[in-house]
Amino acid sequence: MYKNVENGVNEGRPVKREVISQRQQRLIHCTIEENFPQGTLQFISDFVSADHYLPKEIVHHLIKNLLLGSISTNVALNAYTVLMKIQRLHPANASNVQWDWDLLREVMEEKSFTDKPPTARLWFLQYVVQTLEDDFHVKLQLHMLPKSIAKGVLSCDGHFANVKNVIQWLVDAVDSSGPSANSGEPSRENELLNQGMHESIICLLQKMLHLAIEVDNSPALSSNKIVDQMFQHVLNISSRPKREILFNSMESHLLRYKVIEILFYHSCVDRRNLPMSLAKILHFLQNSTLYLETQDAYRGKKQTWDEMLYLLILMFLSYQEVMTGLLRLSVTERMMHVSAETLPARTMHEEISERDIQEYFDIFCNKVSEELGEEFLVQLQQKISLLKLLMQSTVMKY
Repeated sequence: MYKNVENGVNEGRPVKREVISQRQQRLIHCTIEENFPQGTLQFISDFVSADHYLPKEIVHHLIKNLLLGSISTNVALNAYTVLMKIQRLHPANASNVQWDWDLLREVMEEKSFTDKPPTARLWFLQYVVQTLEDDFHVKLQLHMLPKSIAKGVLSCDGHFANVKNVIQWLVDAVDSSGPSANSGEPSRENELLNQGMHESIICLLQKMLHLAIEVDNSPALSSNKIVDQMFQHVLNISSRPKREILFNSMESHLLRYKVIEILFYHSCVDRRNLPMSLAKILHFLQNSTLYLETQDAYRGKKQTWDEMLYLLILMFLSYQEVMTGLLRLSVTERMMHVSAETLPARTMHEEISERDIQEYFDIFCNKVSEELGEEFLVQLQQKISLLKLLMQSTVMKY
């Protein structure tokens, strides 16, 4: 058996790939029978190479028993390191991938790793996402996305139940982020470690949602399905810092734009159906607020206007990425347009002048000043100026 483009090449030459020898397999099995994980890991690391791969049952043992089943953090970490070495040398594909969705769901939904390293969940998820991303990029080059691992488990067309799992795990991880209510100084280091772990898990789950959008033929339709599922969850996020974690971690600019769009549409007094455009963002500036959980009435209003501007800035930045990157097209269509150097077509809703922008911002500033006073308007001025500058700089490019 020879490596093809899917499994990589060695210095441009095909490399013969063989399973490790029977003698090597016996040595590994002996350490497994003797319950000597350090020996198992050492032999696996020594025996696997670009030319030699492991039998499936040994990789399965590495995942289930050493990464996910060990009570030792050191063993679990070494198992993860070896798994990533195997993935680097012999990237998984849909026919030989060593994890399945049931196992992933079991790991992600286990409430407590009381007898196991809590980082084992993070390491396993990192391994899963690595296999998905590596295979996606290979299949994209080969024009074989329908045969990718991601298509088989994360397609919004065929496996939306799995995508809904990812959304729920993401919301749970965001909800668990931030310091614990009963945190104390002696546990400050643990709090920081837990926060870092939650943030890493959030980023990995966002990568999975990005793949779910990219792997199907219509990113626009797939992102709409995800947004419909996420909307109520986002409304229920109880604090601004957690909402910021969610939005700042989003891998897909198309998804981020649409989630923010539906939040503004939910609270828009004029719900006209405008397409994705600069005009739509200005329309939200003039006609929307945010119906999200706040604190006391006065402080809540101040924070609402501030968060509204923050989200409009994110929305505009994502809008730019979507339009210039043609992100509403399938990834294969996108590549064709990029190779042909096709520019995104402008619509009448992009025909906005600097004067138009200034008028919208004048109306917005008057509205905020009337509601909260000139003093608070000054506090918002930095975000107002940034958003206006971003919009005007885009208009000046054309």
